[in-house]
Amino acid sequence: MPTQPEPGEILTVAIRRRELLAVLREGPTSVGDLQTRVETARSTVYRAVRRLTSLGLVAETDAGVQLTVFGRLVAARTERTVDRVREFCDAEPQLARLPASLPVPAEVVRGAEVVTAEPHDTDRPAEAYLSTVTEADRVVAATPVARGRFVRTLREAVLDDRIDASIVTESELVEYLLSTYRETLTGVLDADNLALYETDADIQFEFAVASEPREFLAVNLYDGRGYHRAFLRNDSQTAVAWGRDRYETLRADATRLS
Repeated sequence: MPTQPEPGEILTVAIRRRELLAVLREGPTSVGDLQTRVETARSTVYRAVRRLTSLGLVAETDAGVQLTVFGRLVAARTERTVDRVREFCDAEPQLARLPASLPVPAEVVRGAEVVTAEPHDTDRPAEAYLSTVTEADRVVAATPVARGRFVRTLREAVLDDRIDASIVTESELVEYLLSTYRETLTGVLDADNLALYETDADIQFEFAVASEPREFLAVNLYDGRGYHRAFLRNDSQTAVAWGRDRYETLRADATRLS
């Protein structure tokens, strides 16, 4: 029995022969036509066809060389993989400025608007997060940090009934909030349009799912020293769904304070 090729081997060959597979996705064709379409030597095309055949991706038939069912699936998946990597390549100048240990899944970054800190304006990400989140109609959020301006701006939005907010924060931070911003929070914690939860879980980074009216995910990132590094905003369904799932997971084990 022949040895089953490894997925990594199949993917490597499929990526290398993407142009040829793209032609075959249009239908069966001859080696000569493949040579013309991919603009390479006939001997190279013959070797490529033999290799793809050995991996079960193509078959030689009376109609010409054609993709197998397996080959069509692999070719389509390969294109999607390359397209996703291309998106990261396009965003590389921005992503290179983010923390190397970025605790955010790919769907949050893919296609996101990115605001990074600048030497002359280190608060750009925090300002973007603040204005984006507090100007929304509805917000569910989680945060491991407390900033005076955010607390004051949220207070105004809650008391003016401009926002419906549900926020999960870490237990240690609750003690800090109540002691440092007790006066600011007077009347806010009793508002019907604010729900505050505390959790013993490690939230890791600040994020929110907000609507204005279209839902979007907002993420605020800090480096190991607590400095703002980047703000990400993504309104894709995948990113929003991830944010809601992350929030619900944290809230499930949290205790409501207000």
